[in-house]
Amino acid sequence: MSALDRDFLERFLSPPNTLELTPPFITWVDRVKSDQDVVILPCRHDASETIWYVAVKDTRTFRATRESIVAFLGLTYSNYSGGRPPTLDNSNTVEAVLTEWFGKNVLKLRIPHSLRNEARRQLECFVALHDGQPQRIAKNKRAIGRVLRDYEAALHAGDTVTATRCLEECQRAGYLDPTNRRYLQLRIDEKREAWRAILDAVDTYNLLFQRHRPRRVSQAILRALYHLDFLEHEVDQDAVAAIEAFNNHYDDYKSLFTTETHYNCHEAKAFFLMRAVVHANTQSKVVACHARLEALQETGGDVSWYAALLTQLPSDTPADSTPATPSDDLSTARMLLGRHELDAAKLHVEALAPNPHTVPMIVTWAYEMDTLEAAQFALNAYGQITSEEQVHLRRFRTTAGQLERLQELATNDTTEPSGHHTIPQNWVQWITGILENETWGENARNVAERGAIDWDSREFENADFVTQFADALSQLNSSKQQSLLLDSLPFLLESIEHCDPTPRILQDTLSYLIYYHLLDEAPPDTFFDTLTHLFSLAVKAGLSEQNYDSHLQATCEHITQASPTQLDTLLDFLEMLVVHKSPNPASRETVAYAIAQRFTRSHTRVTLDQKGLLRDLLRELECDVPDTLDLHAPESREAQTDSPWHALAGKTVALYSLNEPVLGRVKEQLEQNVTSITVKTFHDKVCTGQLTDSARSADIFVVAIAAAKHAATNCIGAVRGQKTTLRPHGQGSASMLRVLSEHAEELGQNT
Repeated sequence: MSALDRDFLERFLSPPNTLELTPPFITWVDRVKSDQDVVILPCRHDASETIWYVAVKDTRTFRATRESIVAFLGLTYSNYSGGRPPTLDNSNTVEAVLTEWFGKNVLKLRIPHSLRNEARRQLECFVALHDGQPQRIAKNKRAIGRVLRDYEAALHAGDTVTATRCLEECQRAGYLDPTNRRYLQLRIDEKREAWRAILDAVDTYNLLFQRHRPRRVSQAILRALYHLDFLEHEVDQDAVAAIEAFNNHYDDYKSLFTTETHYNCHEAKAFFLMRAVVHANTQSKVVACHARLEALQETGGDVSWYAALLTQLPSDTPADSTPATPSDDLSTARMLLGRHELDAAKLHVEALAPNPHTVPMIVTWAYEMDTLEAAQFALNAYGQITSEEQVHLRRFRTTAGQLERLQELATNDTTEPSGHHTIPQNWVQWITGILENETWGENARNVAERGAIDWDSREFENADFVTQFADALSQLNSSKQQSLLLDSLPFLLESIEHCDPTPRILQDTLSYLIYYHLLDEAPPDTFFDTLTHLFSLAVKAGLSEQNYDSHLQATCEHITQASPTQLDTLLDFLEMLVVHKSPNPASRETVAYAIAQRFTRSHTRVTLDQKGLLRDLLRELECDVPDTLDLHAPESREAQTDSPWHALAGKTVALYSLNEPVLGRVKEQLEQNVTSITVKTFHDKVCTGQLTDSARSADIFVVAIAAAKHAATNCIGAVRGQKTTLRPHGQGSASMLRVLSEHAEELGQNT
């Protein structure tokens, strides 16, 4: 269930509703679980009559539903003849939960006992007609850019549930063909680390034979291959087995290794280093392998595995043969392109003089490379031939199509095919492109997606670069410009995150990003996930007290409008404020009270672990607990037999996160709520013996991957195999507790 959670059904089916879920009625409950827009449920107080409730979230849909109910039931089978729906009694538990979820959009139909079967059949006819008709486009069809923005934001936050909903919305609206749907699903599977599902899809749909796959899809496939067949060799530091496995897999997955520029992940670095070692048959190639290792060492981090792979270089290699002369560049480039060796073809393609014979090859190479630098190079070459030659080349369908795709990436007006086109080569040029052309549209997002991989994120450590970027950000005045920025925010954050620690020179840039994020008129479900991440980076960068206060004041307005499903993300946001030193504790306390008041409004839906965590966070801030919200700890764990946590009794749970305070809070909550539970916490960035032992022995391992992307997490994945490993989408205690609570509930249902 997505729109209606389990809490709704539990409360609706509790007393005074005495209805037994026999087969005629189970189908109506199942229909609610399938997230239909019209909810129909029965209720029985006594044997004389059955009350049916028809509820709808959307007011316009409710009006149409009300008319249909009159047609199918009316006074013949019920007491409803149309007009204003009857007022519900909020002192009745059943009707109170309906009002909470649907407001006034609820019909209450009293059905005489003698007509119960006929009325139910009429409702079944209505449902068959309603569910079978096409959905109203005006009601559900959001712009594709808006849906994809939410999809990318969800993936960036690790929220695969919301990402899946966005994917389903795209499919319902008719935006996706089967291939693109599979591509988006593969990226969700990558975030879930469902590696086997990815390779099964590759085999089923022959994805390796599809030319010009999206780069992030290729990366998902490559990472799946590594985690299933190579990660165990890395954990064991067995370079011999890794090189042997690479030789066995290379021919089958050769299309993944046409160019290294498609990737930006540890798995790709390891794979391409393996390929370099395997192909190191000359002295210059051996030297190039060592140069690769030196470059990896400069980026920081653990390079022991890369160094181990270099031990497999041949000890005796012949000298290089005579290199190709410049006159051979054309034939060499053609040969390498024919073998899809794009990286090897680069030097030869770039050496070609632009003319009608070479430009088509340059364009094809750039199209296959799919990098912004290659696209600009090809468009420059195309611009150096005469207009007559350009017209001639565009008569060839393949070349014309490839040119059009490259030109779409340009910031300037592309209505004139033969005109000069400028493609951004860094984030300053990208934000400047938004300022100069606010109609850039979806292509701005496409460039940002590529730029997050192509562009050097270390530029955000350069003061002059950051100043230019912040100045450009401050000039985004129109809603269209701001929308283009928000569409691409996940990719921009992806680049900024590579700067560790967060440079202080980014404080103004991050403050602007928070400002624009808070201006979003249609915030997605992941709004507070992104806000938490932005605030965390900004505070680390030294966010000023004035900006801290103004941003938190604007945040309070969003908190009051938060949905009940966002309570966990509100807790994560509050915890982030507690963890980081506050420029103004008074502003932080104001947000804490706003969150406490929001919990008060949904107090019947607040879970035991949420209460405990909120209580602890308010205590750390020395804030008073609202009288209307009972946050007192339960008297005894033995009295909690109805709690889902009961299923974790006697189990060993291991927790991994780089955020030590989060680990402490989760451990405290688990030990407080669960009898005889053993909780172990880890925050190492490398694989240790204790971590490996717990990965092998723990009943449940919770890995906060949003806060941990290091060698240690790879170690956990390799060692655990098919054992239960849970991955919360957030970085805070609430996210970890939520995924554990849901798993405990599943365990309880299966016992």
